[in-house]
Amino acid sequence: MIPVFASVNVGIFGQRLEDTVQYEKKFGQRLAPLLVEQCVDFIREQGLDEEGLFRMPGQANLVKELQDAFDCGDKPLFDSNTDVHTVASLLKLYLRELPEPVIPFAKYEDFLSCAQLLAKDEEEGKQELVKQVKTLPQANYNLLKYICKFLDEVQSHSNENKMSVQNLATVFGPNILRPKMEDPLTIMEGTSLVQHLMTVLISEHERLYICTDTEASVGQQEVRAQAQRSMVEWISEEDLQGCPAKSKASNISEDLCSSATSLDVNVSTPVTVPKLTSQAKGEAALSPSKQI
Repeated sequence: MIPVFASVNVGIFGQRLEDTVQYEKKFGQRLAPLLVEQCVDFIREQGLDEEGLFRMPGQANLVKELQDAFDCGDKPLFDSNTDVHTVASLLKLYLRELPEPVIPFAKYEDFLSCAQLLAKDEEEGKQELVKQVKTLPQANYNLLKYICKFLDEVQSHSNENKMSVQNLATVFGPNILRPKMEDPLTIMEGTSLVQHLMTVLISEHERLYICTDTEASVGQQEVRAQAQRSMVEWISEEDLQGCPAKSKASNISEDLCSSATSLDVNVSTPVTVPKLTSQAKGEAALSPSKQI
């Protein structure tokens, strides 16, 4: 089996983010590592209303099995029987295992200063936070935006999952922003500031992050693919029925037949577009990491 997630001699857990991103470029442009994308896709489809999402622990033995599988280069499949909390725990574990957090160690003090400013002047703090976010390496910036956008979606279901933006910030803050020297005193002093900062990063994600070239490219690719799929379906269901009919206006018939020909469709033979299975629909859907 060709490794999908792991590069040579190093599993994805504990691998530097930039190395993972660089390795996965061969699979197409995206805004988050494939593992993160797979976890988020599954949680979005199966678990947004799950009470205690990201707070309740998953099954430790299954989390370990999944971690080992991904580290070996496999791509374990999640299905309707997969425990949502286990996948959520796997996502948190990936972020926690990064050698350097999503917000790099070198930026810890700068972001902590933003948090202090936010406590004094919310608007001025947000303006400074926008500046600091722009200074992040591209891979870190993309992943931070991706995670915060998804967590904002999670908190929008807080009536069901009981996870407010503050609760999510408490869970994810230490995984996103932490000091290099994790002594108890430093962590204790920064806990409330990190939680407030993470709350703003989630709730203000639309303001804090601009559209990058990568996002624009990914979005354009998906739009083109969707347009091609829509054209094929439109021709197969509408045009192919209309082309042979003598009652249609000749110019319309010619246009439709010409369009079908350009797509290598035989207009004299009825074409049936097979209905997508639920799995195929999931694969064809726009991945959250490709959304702008």
